[in-house]
Amino acid sequence: MVAVEWGIKLTHRLQCAVIVYPDNNAVWPHEIRERGTFSTAEITGLAAVFQYMMDTDQTTRMRITSFYWNPSSSRFEVYWSRSPNNTMTPLTTSTLQAAKDRIPAMADGDSAILLETETSYSAAFNVGIEDQVFTNFIVTRPRFLTRICLTGETCS
Repeated sequence: MVAVEWGIKLTHRLQCAVIVYPDNNAVWPHEIRERGTFSTAEITGLAAVFQYMMDTDQTTRMRITSFYWNPSSSRFEVYWSRSPNNTMTPLTTSTLQAAKDRIPAMADGDSAILLETETSYSAAFNVGIEDQVFTNFIVTRPRFLTRICLTGETCS
């Protein structure tokens, strides 16, 4: 079980570490922070890296959502949401409310990025571990920007 925990922690660190374009040019998080935008190619590249880290028999799914807390309506509102290869349904302002208890309290107008991943797992040998799906729900606030926008989308 320790090996599984180590693998999950390593996967999480790698998920957060680098975003890769399809042509394998690395884009580090500080570059996104300085630009303030995220492209569809970067999202697709992140999903490709995530799948590459897993065994070929494991299915991966990913969704990235940019959202903010609207004090006028007292709810989280979505700027944009994408899932590479449409493996997960993109979130809308309405569907994001179902996850509001999992999102930390935010200041009025504050924004965050939500990264959700799912990975199927089947033990290589019959050792009593049932097939399962590992999930991650990671909320990250931009440190130096008010929000992270998607290239080509309105983000205001």
